[in-house]
Amino acid sequence: MPVYRLNLFGFLASRELKEEGETVGNLGFWDQRLALEWTYENIRDFGGDRENITLGGLSAGAHSVFHQLGYELGLPDEKAFIRRVVMYSNGAGVQPQRLQETQGHFDELIAVLGIRKRLSDKINMAKLRALPWKQLVGAITRIKRNSFRALTDGNFVRESLFQELNDGRFAKVMVRRGIQIMIGDLPDEASIYKREDPPSSYDGLVSRLSVEYPLATSKRLAKDYCPTKSIPRNSTWQDLFGRIYADVQVHMTERGLLASLTPTLPLSHIHRYRINWRAKMVDHMYPLEWGVAHASDMPIWFFGNGSSLEANEKPVIHEFLKPFLRYLKGNKMEWGTRSIKQAKAILSDGSLGMVEDKDWERCLGVWNDLNSLGSSHL
Repeated sequence: MPVYRLNLFGFLASRELKEEGETVGNLGFWDQRLALEWTYENIRDFGGDRENITLGGLSAGAHSVFHQLGYELGLPDEKAFIRRVVMYSNGAGVQPQRLQETQGHFDELIAVLGIRKRLSDKINMAKLRALPWKQLVGAITRIKRNSFRALTDGNFVRESLFQELNDGRFAKVMVRRGIQIMIGDLPDEASIYKREDPPSSYDGLVSRLSVEYPLATSKRLAKDYCPTKSIPRNSTWQDLFGRIYADVQVHMTERGLLASLTPTLPLSHIHRYRINWRAKMVDHMYPLEWGVAHASDMPIWFFGNGSSLEANEKPVIHEFLKPFLRYLKGNKMEWGTRSIKQAKAILSDGSLGMVEDKDWERCLGVWNDLNSLGSSHL
């Protein structure tokens, strides 16, 4: 993905901004879209093929890929150019918060910055815009709801986005345009996520989840994973949060996305992977006890990712990447999976193989439960 505005610089949204008549929220997504359109219009001057554009991203980047794809599927065919996507360790997520929920984030921010609500909106916005960027960054660390994310704005993120995904409209456009998807995950995603400001109680769990997800979704997640409101024996609030967060960011919403696509999108257009092994160089990034953690597969996809692979690691990685490179070039390739529950894998012993998805039913159970809330609450 290109450089784009993050956090409050890219996703700040409030009633005050909307009343100014400007674009509200999702500025980071619009930055990305502008860069993609520039690439489409100019890539031929650099020897590129504008009809062979692949969009890929890791983690938050994969989240952006989903929303860029979702936005483009809502455009007329003549304005579309994405041919395939790669989503590393992230899924569809949930329908983003709406303005009435993000307003609380905005109000908390300006309060920490010493801007008083009793002043007029025009004066408050002028004061906010006059502040140095370093002061704004510093304020993020002082507020409870410190993650500004995607907004269901009815423009870039449609109100009907997840309804379209679930009823097949999303996939029908992908079929018509011949769009393919490659997506997968790692077994120990939670070992990183559980360290992201974990809660220490049930109410804290709901509050922590609602920083990033709609409140109704956060409450349902807490109920699904912790129905007694007490931490399970031999677990901790940190471990439980990590499991929930990894599921919503990656495991559950990846499978929900695939389950929504498969009735319409042919298996030949869907390519699942699973990485159960990590290269030796990852030992310098993460302790061994963290396992095959979030982003630890980047040395595989980028053949070292700037560092050196062990001699005995290169042949397996090279073989794994062969069909992937054909995929990126737009050539026909054989991924090898025979059902939506299968994934091409690098196994824990470093060999190649196929694995069956043991989390499919569990994850879809949560996905379906969240969908039962209805698109107005997701």
